[in-house]
Amino acid sequence: MSDPKELPDHLESVPERPIDPDRVLSDDELQAGGLQPVKAYVRTKAGKSAERQKRYREKKEAEGFKQTNVQVPEEHQETIRELARKLREGEPLEGGATLKPEGEPKAPISPEAESLTEADRRVLEVAKGKGFRSRLVRLLVGV
Repeated sequence: MSDPKELPDHLESVPERPIDPDRVLSDDELQAGGLQPVKAYVRTKAGKSAERQKRYREKKEAEGFKQTNVQVPEEHQETIRELARKLREGEPLEGGATLKPEGEPKAPISPEAESLTEADRRVLEVAKGKGFRSRLVRLLVGV
């Protein structure tokens, strides 16, 4: 262990040991317990790509953009992407509708309707909200 960057193979070869080597399990005992020996390399500082992505996210946040991840049925995925593209580019949405975080739905929504399925009731409960997801549901449904 002449090179200071070289890691010791055994606890006994570490000067000023923080742990009593008699209390530490041997390699054979650890393997018998189901553990596998591993050699790992760990990045200690952020890479160039991570720094670039961080600056990009900060720039977009300063411009008023925020990434939002939503889960939608596969058949509606392209609709959501197109909606996001139009919002980013400032294009008007179909029917002249605009998405604003505040505001109420155009028509009253009643989840108590007896002819609705349970899934429809859940969608209506989401649509009654005031958040972005609620606005998306109302836009997709046309309410």
